[in-house]
Amino acid sequence: KVINRFGQELLTLGNLIQRMILESYGLEALVRSHIDESHCIMRLMNYEAAAADGSNSSPAVGLCNHTDKNWLTVLCQQGVEGLQVESKQRGDWAHVPFIPSTFVVIIGDSLM
Repeated sequence: KVINRFGQELLTLGNLIQRMILESYGLEALVRSHIDESHCIMRLMNYEAAAADGSNSSPAVGLCNHTDKNWLTVLCQQGVEGLQVESKQRGDWAHVPFIPSTFVVIIGDSLM
């Protein structure tokens, strides 16, 4: 029940963000039809935090470099600073800092 409720709250948040984006471009007419056709997929993933000195003996778990194909991703890091973003200009990678009680919202390929 808790996970289902959390997923519903994330869907509500995602719909709000989509509405704000569409309205900011003057596309109010698309808001209702687009949000009604949107689907929410929630994936729960748990990654082991690496030791501060890099001595973590367990194998690294994570995802390969990728872009999010959807509209947006709402990510709760839960204290693990595993997310990195690539600079399009320089091609280097930067860590996304963990900020307690916040979510990271990632704009996906569908909005690019």
